[in-house]
Parts: sequence; structure tokens; C-alpha cells
Amino acid sequence: MCTYLGAGTEVLSERASLAISLASDRAGRGIGDVAKAIVGSAADAPGINLKRRSRECELVLLKGEKWPGNAGRAIVHRSPIIDGCCGEWRLCLKVDAPEHVNAVVVGMSDGSK
Repeated sequence: MCTYLGAGTEVLSERASLAISLASDRAGRGIGDVAKAIVGSAADAPGINLKRRSRECELVLLKGEKWPGNAGRAIVHRSPIIDGCCGEWRLCLKVDAPEHVNAVVVGMSDGSK
């Protein structure tokens, strides 16, 4: 992933990402989502060093759950908040290896595929 223009992708530390993954594995995805929200909020607090924002043109390799040998160790990341009303925008390129991403079913709003 690479942000060519604008605010870069926010990436949680490996330690914070692992804590979220463990919460998800042990207590279910719903609890993992709650943990993600709590850690994400804490990461925004001053003096807390749980996340990093990539710089423009910096390449970021994000290995997910399906990457070989990476089960339970996906890195948590998010797009930064962009204020489109003020003319702010970003240009980001994301390339996925098809065999290492989660399957997505694409369908129409009427349920057809």
C-alpha cells in the first residue's frame, strides 16, 4: 500500500494488533471489534505510542491473516479521516495478492449475483 498524496495510512503497532487478534480469537469477533475501537481511541491519546502514520510515497507491507505463516498476527490499519468538505483528499494505491485476501461475494441489491 502506498499513499502518493495526502494523509498516510494509520498502522497500529504489532503489540496492539496482537492484543486485538487474541481478544477476537478467545472471545469472538464482536469482542475483537470492541477491542479495536478501544485500542484505536487510546492510540490517539497524546504520549501513547501505539500507532504510526505512513508518510507520502512510503511503501507499507501489510500481511493479513491469510498470508502464509501469519495466522493470528494480522496488522490492524485504517485510512485516516479526510475532511472532503474542505477540499482535502488522498491518492492511495493498494495491491492485494488474490490468494491471500478474504473472499468477497459481490451481488446486486436485489440479491442476484
